[in-house]
Amino acid sequence: PFFADLRRPELLLNNTISLYLATEPGVTVGIWHTVPGSRGAEAQGKDQRWDEERARAGGPGGATPPGHNVVLLLRQTMGAADFHILALDYRGYGDSSGLPTESGFTTALPALPPGVQVDAVVLESPYTNIRDAAAHIPLTKIYRQFPGFEYLILDSLAQGDMFFRSDE
Repeated sequence: PFFADLRRPELLLNNTISLYLATEPGVTVGIWHTVPGSRGAEAQGKDQRWDEERARAGGPGGATPPGHNVVLLLRQTMGAADFHILALDYRGYGDSSGLPTESGFTTALPALPPGVQVDAVVLESPYTNIRDAAAHIPLTKIYRQFPGFEYLILDSLAQGDMFFRSDE
C-alpha cells in the first residue's frame, strides 16, 4: 500500500516484526515473522535476535507474500493456531532489494527457515506461469496485435530464465 512503512508490520498485525535476510551478496529479502498467538505476550518488546531464535526453534511455519486482506486474515488465524508465519517479498518488491528472478525466489526459500520443517507454502494469487501472465495482462493488450510480440516479449522471458511455473 502507498505510504505504508513496511519496516513496521506490527502496526497492521499483532506479534509481527520485520527481518532482513541477505540471500547473497548485494541482495536483501524483506521478511515478516508473525509469532504464534500463544507466544505473543512473550514477544512484546523483544529485539530481532530474539525473534530470529524463535523462528529457528521450530513449530509449524509457512511462507506467503505479504499484503492482501485475505493473507492478513490467514496470518491471524494461523497465528491463533500456534503457527509461526514467515512472509517474504519477492526481490525488487516491497522491502526487498535486487531483481525478481525465479532462481532468486527459490534461493531465498531454503535460506528463510534453515533447519526448520516448513509445513506449507501459500502463494497469494499465483499465475499459472509467467508467459501466460505476460500474454494476458492489460498492459500488453495493445501490443499483442503487433508482429513479433510473442518473440520480443514472451520469448525473452524464457531467455532470461524466467518461467515461474505455478501450474507445474
